[in-house]
Amino acid sequence: MAQDPVWIDYEDRFAEAYRRFAEAEFGRDCYQAEQSYIDWLYKENPNSEGYRDFSIGVAGDRVIGCIHKMYLPWTIGGERVRVPSLHNLMMAGEHRSGGGFWLLKRSLNRERHAVIPSSLPPLSIVYRQMKCQRVPAQWFRTIVRPISGGMRMMVNRLRHTPNADVRRLSGNRTIAGCAVTTQPDKDQLGRLAEALRRSQGIDHVDWDEETVRWRFFHPFGPLHGYARLGSADQFALISLGPRDGLGAGRLIYISDEASTTEGVTKARRILTAAGAHVALAMTAHDRVADSLLAAGFRAYPFEQETYFYHRDQRFVQHTLAGSEIMDVGFEAVPRGVLRSGGASRRHGSFAAANSLS
Repeated sequence: MAQDPVWIDYEDRFAEAYRRFAEAEFGRDCYQAEQSYIDWLYKENPNSEGYRDFSIGVAGDRVIGCIHKMYLPWTIGGERVRVPSLHNLMMAGEHRSGGGFWLLKRSLNRERHAVIPSSLPPLSIVYRQMKCQRVPAQWFRTIVRPISGGMRMMVNRLRHTPNADVRRLSGNRTIAGCAVTTQPDKDQLGRLAEALRRSQGIDHVDWDEETVRWRFFHPFGPLHGYARLGSADQFALISLGPRDGLGAGRLIYISDEASTTEGVTKARRILTAAGAHVALAMTAHDRVADSLLAAGFRAYPFEQETYFYHRDQRFVQHTLAGSEIMDVGFEAVPRGVLRSGGASRRHGSFAAANSLS
């Protein structure tokens, strides 16, 4: 007799059951099943309260559902508040009718604000019914290696390997004539933090060097490249990882000084030279959207919707932000990260980044 599911906080004793569930639902070798990804979100994140932030559904000895949270420190309405970006809401097939709603409800129960990214119907309909605030995001893509990408996609579909590994960003390199590093120095981290704060508006993430380092350059998390496109203020943040059997290169962020057609074109060339088959981008800024179109990107044929949740449904958040506050690009989480002696909760093993990608 099937047992009714219960909705609880994750514990280490569920590690193997969760891994089986994640690979069954997200595919073999998915980043969602990596222990390093869980450690990055809930042990290494200075803004996390640990597994209290990670809700799962359990039926007997099986994990049958999950929803993850990435917490960042925000200033919203003039107050500092810890805000999660919800992602990877997934239920096993036989529990999808209603189960996802209970996990979502549990995850939002103690939150004043939350980010709910890239949703499609029927979930986007649920968020509208909850009177969540729509985020003005635009999504773009362009195929940069059509022949090799098409062949790779066909082979991986036949083999059922959507997460087949691809080339990764690593260390310090010159790619397409631009310096790209996964280990930015203090000056670069500071420039990125300042630029992100400026670009997001009145209600914004309180980016500092520690938060930027954890979010984009931690060896357990999705490893990004800091690409210098010209002067010191002209830079982009990019990622590269497997998606649907392809190498998915993403333009996560581009500085205001670089957000021209020339700057976006340079970023696209870097992604192509690094091994991407398709280049992807999303933005809430019209100037960046115009530059993406001029550089050969095309708008998605369907519209993914992103929302801000507010406990007070009358509240209006004033934020222009993109992939940096969401799970976009998480396919860049490295596989099989080996650790010895355990990493500290707040600092981790940043020095190992060069050898872990």
